[in-house]
Formats: sequence, C-alpha cells, structure tokens
Amino acid sequence: MNRFPKEVTSIPSPLVIVQGLGKDGIPEGSPKSEPEHNTPRDASISIPTIHSIENPLHGAYCENNEAITRSFPNISAASGLELVALFKRHDVSDRFWDSSLASTSTSNSKFRLKFVNEYSLPALKQQKRPHSDATVTGSSSASSDTSSTTDRTSSSPLSPFNAESELSSDSILSLHWLQKYGQLHPSVFISVHELETDITDPAQIKEADALIVKELLVQKEQFFKRKIRFLSIVLSSESGENDPGLTGRIESIRKLTGLPSRTGLLFLPAGTQREMDGFMGGLLQLLHSWTNDFYALMERRIRKTLAKPAPSSYGSTSYDARYSLKLGLIAQARRNFDTAVKSMEHSYEKLIEVLRTKSQYDRVWTELRLLVDMTAMHITRLYLALGNSNVAYRKFEIHIQIVSGLLSDKSIALDSYTTLSWLSLQYAWLAELVECVPSTIVPTDRSFQPSYDVKGKAVLGESVDSMPQGGFLFLRSVTFLRQRKSMATKTSPNSKSTDPYMSLPLSDELQFDYGEQIIHYLERAIESFERGKKSKFSRSESFIYFQLGEEHFLRHNYGMSANNYIVALSIVRNEHWSFILSVALFRLYRCSLEFKNYEDAISHLLEICTIKEELLDPRIKKLPNISDEIPQKIENVSFKSDTNRGLFTGSVLFKAPSNELSEHSEFQLALQSSMNSLIPEITVKSISIEFTGSIPTYIIQHDPAASEKPSTKITNFLRDDSGNLCGFANLSFKSREFKVFQFDILPTSIGSFRCAGVYVTAETEKLSFNCNLPLAHTSFKERHFWYPNSDSLLVKEVVRSDDPAGVNVIPRHPKVKVDLDFKPNSFAGDPFVVHVSLENNDFEGVGVDLSATASHNSQDLKGYWLGNSAADESNTISESIDVSTSKTFGLVVNIPADASVGKGRTPLAIGLHLTYYVGNDRSIPVTSKRTITIPVLSAFDSLLVVNPRTWKTGIPSPFVVDTSKPISAIPLHRRLWCAMIDVKSNHQKPIEVISAELQTRSTTEGISCIIVKSDKHIDPRKLQNGETKFQFHFVSEVLDGQPKRNVQLEATLLFKYRVLDPTKSEEEQALVSKFRTVPWKIALPQTDPRVVLDVTPLESSAEAHPYELNYVIENPTPRIFQFSTSLADNSNFTVSGLRNQTFSVLPFMKQELKYRAIPIGEGWLKLPEFKVYDLNYKVNLPTLVATPEAKASDNGDIYLLA
Repeated sequence: MNRFPKEVTSIPSPLVIVQGLGKDGIPEGSPKSEPEHNTPRDASISIPTIHSIENPLHGAYCENNEAITRSFPNISAASGLELVALFKRHDVSDRFWDSSLASTSTSNSKFRLKFVNEYSLPALKQQKRPHSDATVTGSSSASSDTSSTTDRTSSSPLSPFNAESELSSDSILSLHWLQKYGQLHPSVFISVHELETDITDPAQIKEADALIVKELLVQKEQFFKRKIRFLSIVLSSESGENDPGLTGRIESIRKLTGLPSRTGLLFLPAGTQREMDGFMGGLLQLLHSWTNDFYALMERRIRKTLAKPAPSSYGSTSYDARYSLKLGLIAQARRNFDTAVKSMEHSYEKLIEVLRTKSQYDRVWTELRLLVDMTAMHITRLYLALGNSNVAYRKFEIHIQIVSGLLSDKSIALDSYTTLSWLSLQYAWLAELVECVPSTIVPTDRSFQPSYDVKGKAVLGESVDSMPQGGFLFLRSVTFLRQRKSMATKTSPNSKSTDPYMSLPLSDELQFDYGEQIIHYLERAIESFERGKKSKFSRSESFIYFQLGEEHFLRHNYGMSANNYIVALSIVRNEHWSFILSVALFRLYRCSLEFKNYEDAISHLLEICTIKEELLDPRIKKLPNISDEIPQKIENVSFKSDTNRGLFTGSVLFKAPSNELSEHSEFQLALQSSMNSLIPEITVKSISIEFTGSIPTYIIQHDPAASEKPSTKITNFLRDDSGNLCGFANLSFKSREFKVFQFDILPTSIGSFRCAGVYVTAETEKLSFNCNLPLAHTSFKERHFWYPNSDSLLVKEVVRSDDPAGVNVIPRHPKVKVDLDFKPNSFAGDPFVVHVSLENNDFEGVGVDLSATASHNSQDLKGYWLGNSAADESNTISESIDVSTSKTFGLVVNIPADASVGKGRTPLAIGLHLTYYVGNDRSIPVTSKRTITIPVLSAFDSLLVVNPRTWKTGIPSPFVVDTSKPISAIPLHRRLWCAMIDVKSNHQKPIEVISAELQTRSTTEGISCIIVKSDKHIDPRKLQNGETKFQFHFVSEVLDGQPKRNVQLEATLLFKYRVLDPTKSEEEQALVSKFRTVPWKIALPQTDPRVVLDVTPLESSAEAHPYELNYVIENPTPRIFQFSTSLADNSNFTVSGLRNQTFSVLPFMKQELKYRAIPIGEGWLKLPEFKVYDLNYKVNLPTLVATPEAKASDNGDIYLLA
C-alpha cells in the first residue's frame, strides 16, 4: 500500500488537532509504531508536504506568518499520559481499515487525531502564491476549496476554475484537497493545559492562571475567525476532593475566557479509571456532534453548488464526478455508508466516462487513473463495512474488467508490463484490506472456488462468486508480478503500448528487484492462510513454501531456500505433484552441494531418479551423469522409501492364503526398478526378505552368471551361520525393469505368518545405498498375479487374497467320517438321544475330544454321554480311534417338561465340538463342529372335565360348631368335585406310566382345593393304543369364614413314564421321562343353589337291573327357597315315585328326591326329564350329573347306560 499516498488509502475521518500532549505529531508516552516492510522502490504517487513550495497550499498555511504557538511546556504528568492513551483508542490514524467501520454506535466514533506543538493557521483570505510552477509527484490533480465552491471564479489554488492556478483546468479533484481536510484543516482544535497545584501563594496562583487565560483568549479568537471549533481541556494532578480550591480556579478561568463549562472548557482532575472513561465518553459525544455539524455544512454547500449548472468550459460529466466524489468522502467521514456508497458509485461511473475521453498522454491521465482506483478502493471498503463481502468482491472485479477494457481501447496491451504492474497492485491492496477485515465479514476458512462455464468446466481468470481468502489474493498478485517481470524483458524501448500510470520507465523496470516483492507477498499469503481455524490450506501453503524456496534460491540464499523446500515436500509428495517435486528435489540437491553435504545431496538425487521421466523438469533431463556430480564415492547411504517414492517398487504374494503344516508355501517377490534414465542401470547386491514367526530370513544375492529371465524360480538356498537361507539370482536392473523371484517355504509350526519387510542393498559406479522396499499391497477386491517361471511376463495366473503378504499354516485335518443318528422330533420332558459315530479313514491313529452344548429358547440345557454319570459336568469324553476302526457315542439331552412346543417355536439346538489330534499328538489340535436343530413337540394331548360329586354327610348343620375351623356366623359347606383327564400319547412306541399326580392351586383368596381321592396306586400299564384316563377327586373349602360364591383355581397334571422300545439298549430304555400339562384355569360355583343327580345301581334278580335316581337340591345360602318339581313320562324307563311336588328348602339345608327307574332296552337311554322350578325367582334349575353311570348332553338331556 506504500505505492499510494496515505490520503488515498486512509479512512475518511474528521481531523481533530490536539495541542499540549506532544510534539512533531508524536504524542508523548505513546508506543512507537513498527516500521513498514522495506519493499523495493516501485512506481508510486506521493503528495508534497505543506512545507514544500510545490504544494499549492504552501502559501495559505506557511507564508501568512500566523500560527498557534504555546508558551507552556507539553504535559508529561500521569494525567496527560492517561489522556493520550484514551485519545489513541479513538484514533484511526492512516489505517486502511478500522474495527469501528462495522459499528454505527457513537461510542465507537473515531477521528484522525494529530498531536502538535505548533499549528500554522490558514490564511483568512486567499493569498497569491509567489512561485509559478508546482506539481504533484506522480500525478496532476486539482480541486477547489469548499469554502468557495459557490464561486466559479474562485481564487483557491485547488480550484479548476481558478485561471491563475497552475493545475490543469480539466482536473477533477486534487489530492491536496484530501491532504487539506485530512492533515491541515481541522474540524475541532483541542488545547490542553495543566493547573499548577504545587503552589499555595494566592498571588502566584492568580498569575499562573492568568497566563492560561491569556493563551486561551488568543486561541479562541483565532479559531473563531476561521470558523473552527475550539475546545480547552484543563488537567490537574490533584483531585477536587483533596484540593477544593480547584473548582473555584476553573470557574474563574471560564469566566475570564468566556468558555462554557460543557462546550468550551472541560476540567479533568485526577481520578479513577471509571471517572476517566466517563469524561472521555462525554468528550466523544461532543466531538461527534461538532464534527458532524462541520461536515453537514460542507455537504450543504456542495449540494448547493452541484445544483447549479456546470461551467461551459468544464463539462457536466467532470462537474458531476467532482462533487459526487466529495459527497462520498464527506458521507464516509460522517459514517453514513449507505449514502457514501451511492455517491462513490455514481462518481466512479462519471470518472470512467471522463477517462474514456482522455489518452495516456494527457496531463490529467494519471490523476484520473488514481481517482478511479481510489474510488474503487473506497467502494470495496464500504461494502465490507456494510457486511456484504461478496458484493464488495464483485465491485472489485467489475473495476478490473472496466479498466482493462478501457486500456485495451486505448491500444494499451493487457499483457504489457505496465498493465500487469497495475493488476498486481490492485490485488495487493485488496488482499491487505481483506487481511484487516474480521472473519465475521470475510471468513478465513473459505476455500478458493473458481467460476465454471455452462459445461461445468473451470474458467481460469474469471471472477469467483465470493470474496476469496486473503492468501489467494496475494498469490494472484504474485502471479501478475511474475508476468510483469517476464513481459518487461520482452518489451521494446520504443513501444507505445504502455501505460504511464503506476509504472516505471523501461530502463528502471529492467533493474527492478522483483524477488524481494514476491517474497514479501508470499510471506503475507502464508500469514493469511494460517489465520484459518477450521479449514487447513495445506496444499496452498505447501506451494507457497515451494515458491519461497525458488525465490531464495534465485537470490543465492541457499539456507532459506532449503528450509522452505523441506517444508513443502511433505504435501508435494502426498499430492503426487511430480513436476514440482522434481524441481524441489533438484534445488535441494544443489543446496546440499553448496553446503558440501553429499549424503543429503545423493538422497535427493536418488529420489529424483525415481520420478517418471515424462514428469521431470526439462532442466533436470539435461543433467550429466551423476558420477560427475559426486566428488568421491559415497557408501551405505540410507534411503527411506515409501509407497510414493522408492528406488524399487514391488509386491509380495503367497500363492495360497493357507497351507497345511506338511505342505510347501509358494512365495513370490515382484520387483521393479523405479530409476529413470538418469541412472540407466543399477546392480542390487542383495535382497533380504524377513518374515514373522518361525520362518527364517531369506536372502537373495546377486550372481551375474545367473539367467536374466524376467521370472526366476530359486531352489538352491543354503543356510548360513546366522540361520538365514541364502540363494542366488541375477539382480542387475535396467531403468524401469521388472523381475519376479519365487521360492518355496516350508513352515515348521502352525499359525499366521507374514512378510515383515524387504530390504535392498544396491550400488552404482560411485554409490552404494540401502533402502526398504515399499510393498504395494492391494485389497481383496483387486486381482493379484502369479507369474510362472517362464521367459515372458505375459503368462500369469490370477490369485485372489485379502492378505497377499500373509499365509495361514494350519494343521492337517484327519480323514474321519462323522455320522449322526437321531429322531426327527423331540418331546418336552423327554431325554433326547443323539448317536455319534466316528470312523477313522486316515493313515494314522487319531485322538478325539468330544463335547456338546445344547440350548432351547435361549436356555442352556444339560447333557451327558451314555456310560457317564448324568451329574458329570465336564461333558467331554476323550477317545483314541485306531486306523480303519470306528466308535459310537450316545449323547443325552434332557428337555424340560415346560419347554415351549410346536412346529413354529424355537427348536432344540445341539452343537457337537470335535477336537482331533493327528497321531495322538495333543500339541496340534484340529477343531471341527457340527450343529443340528430338532423341533420340540408335546409328548401328549390332554383334556380335562370337572364334574360335581355328592357328600353323604350333606351340608353342615348350623347347630354343630367345629372348633378346629374359623368361626363363622353361617355354616360354610364343602363341595366335592371329580376331575376326569383324558391323555393321548404322540409317541410312535408304547409307553409305560410310572406315576401320576394332579396339582391344584386356588387363585381365590380364602379357599383351598385338596385332593381327597385318586387312583391310589397306578399299576405299570402299557398304553398300546396310546390313550389313558386319570380320575381325581378334590374338595373346595372356605378357610377364612367368609362365604365365596365362586372358586378360581389352576390344575396341572404331572406323570412319569418310560418309552418301550425293544430295539434300544437297556440303558436307553431305563430313561424316565416327565410330562407336565399346561395349567388349566377352572371356575367352579361354591355357594349357588344347585340340583345334582346321583345314580345308584340296585341289585335285582330280574333281567333288567333297576337304578335309584337321587335328585339332591342344595341350598347353601341363608335364604328360603320354594321349588316345584315335575318328572315327565319316558318310553325308555319305568319310573316309580311322586311325579309332581312343591316344597321349601330351608337355609343351609338340602332336599333329596329319590326315584326307582327300570330301563326298557339296552345302551345309552335318555332319562325322563326332571324339572326343578324356583317359585321365587321364576327360573328352572339345571340338573348336574354327579355319577359316572350317567352323562349329560349339550342341550341338557341326561343319558344312562343300561
């Protein structure tokens, strides 16, 4: 940015001059600014200082002999230094960017503060300059003073309308106008004084204060006449609390000077930091108000002038451009960026229109070009301040395109060194601006995104959609700078297609030091990329380090050059930038030679020799033989190789991924020389191939007399003293030659083995070196090639392996035939037997360990082998099987009786684990596993029927109290029930029932269910037809004395049995099975009235046996029931007894009605219909059968077997 004057690049801000806190423009106590980068002297534009007679404002400020001098020394007390520090927080100085630009708060208002000891006042009237020739270095610019803009015949030396001005009459705006309001003409002048507090004599105090009053009156009068705001600040090293008289002294000074307390004379006594900040806040608000008024007045005057028509001799376009530019600068000073950007864009358009009418030989060409650049710079910065970085970059690109097109129209070549110099400068100032902008506006992690055409192809040189990262802008500037250097050497001295703006004469251009400028921009690019937090610009940084290495190398700074190349190498290698890599290595080679570090030089040169020849820098191809580059023979150079750089590349392959212990493993090493023509031939002295585990190291040594076939099978390995196996082959390699070496490996133990590494020792005429071979392992999805021993590598076999460098050595699997014999189904509660037959068909004896696991429905089951105890938890048997013999083993798995059953349910899973020991050698086990699944079915189908039974004792008497049971207000009777269970076997073989049991459990609280009668002894019975019946009697009884209407209970049948199969062994037939039904849920009435029929056969000598029909009506309730009974006639029986009766049944009593029935016929005969009608509830009571001699149908009819 030092090629532009600071008035062009700095932020337009109100000028505030401070007197009394420093001198020569440097405030006392302020930190010293660091010097700018010392860049080479390039074409630039500067403005003469006010003390130069070439400055048009020299006469107005330096020749009128009017100045504000100071009779007091500069304040050096602590209060003065604190005030300086507070002022510096709000000083924009000459910065290109300031954080306040992104804020609109008045508390962040900033000014251009200038600390002076003496200030030259501008003349009250326009004075004629004594000299007649004054120009601006590098430009011709002119402008009018705003104080007289309304007068077209202004006498201002900056006015293009002044006939006596030596500036061009068609000038737009002189840079001296920017200088005037940025360095000379303040909007506010601040004078700082300090009260003397170390005197106590009233006369001395009065005298000291009078001197301050005198100086303030003079300053007040001078600035009042020039319409410049004046402010006095009086400091004190004492606080008002410690010295109450200070307030009176200040009021006296204010009264004598006529300066008001808030807007004329401010008092700052010693105080806390909070008080200092409060004072500064009020001062900033006052300065903001005054400076805003100052620029508002300027804006009104300019708009008034702009409203008038332009002079006929000046041109309306130039007139519009002049005042629009002024309005834009004033709006920026007022921090009105929206208005400023509109005025600046309008001025830019008008400036371009004026520039199109000029030629590069016109006097105002340089001025116009500078104003166009300045306007573009301000527009870009304004959009950044508004937070729209993308629009800012688009405006910048439009500026580049417009000016480039304009230059082309002027027959100025776009590839001329002058245009390239201008382009490099434009991207440089944009990059420096972007570096200053916070990351919230221009992200530091944004990667470069080039534009694409309609076909999706990147368009070089076109604009991108968003503001690039600053590092890319610096690199763009470097590119133009290098092109500028190239084109300067091709430019003719008589060329007329050059641009005088921002360019050196050709003679000076050819002497220009481009390298220093390039290094500076590259270092700035590195700093910019390092600002990224989320994104890492590793590739860009690597390329920059490479360029830095190049520049330092060209400047013979070999140490810096080598350091930068080394930093760049890592990414260059990883990205496979072979051309750049060759250049970097060649430069490192030369640097190492300069430092006489020959080993590093050889290492770099060898790596160069591994790069493909078509990717080498052409300069390297012209190198002489490397033996001429090495002053002496260097031995045992260690060269570190990887998959990207290696003197040799290759791969290893085991032909079979696994082999048995007694078999050979075929191994192949494919080796290719990576050397290019720089080393036409190389001889490998030895190749060392190391393996993991017990496989020894194989060493292949060079034998020049051996065959030179591309594929060699090595068989003559000999063991040396170190235990390594050594073989011989021809190891002479030409450039890029490919050879294959194969040999057999006989492992001595089982396990997984891998090739751990391949190490090569090679030599040339003056060099010997060692390197490791980077093995290029491919994934299992790719093919590997096995090259048979032949004269051509075109003959190859495809081998697929997911680990080509490894082999699994497994034990030999014996030839043992395994047969399993088991039933297709299993039954819940049954022991399931699997017969395992092992037949040894091998040529030697085999030991075997046999174990089993079983599970069903995620539950592990226990099993045991026949012949072993069921309590044996080892569950493993060990046997030895001789050659041509077989053995059979029986596995028993007990299936729980409550196992879930059914075809769709979880099956029984049995796993058989076999461990073989070939030759009964238990140090080498060979495992095998067999898994079977069997459905689990139910062994029996069962059906339960519960019928009532009668007690002979009847309902308990209410007059008899049983003291052994809970006392109840009412008698609670028991009811007898009979459970009839039909069971059908699903076994194919007959079964033998051993025992049976019915388990009952009441789910109703306070009631018990007890088995009172069952089959006392079940004789072992053989169910030939697969069916049987069980009968159990149980009593439901109330235990807690509370009457219960119903009884809820669960009943489960359990019985043990054996399967009768004479084909099985006695041990298998002795196995006892268990069966358990799923619990039946039953609901029985406990206290409801009911009618029960009991049938008793009577003895008779007659042919037809009579029966006694006993109808029992039970009333277990506390109510009295009245019933009416009737017995209908029936053709099947002759019945004697009362047919119709009406009676009452008292509470807790029962009524028995007996009839004698003689059957007429045989078989199941229907009994006469017996009805019991409840006279109170008007319902019929059903009759329940309580005897096995009778059965009830679904419709209520009862049948008797005669």
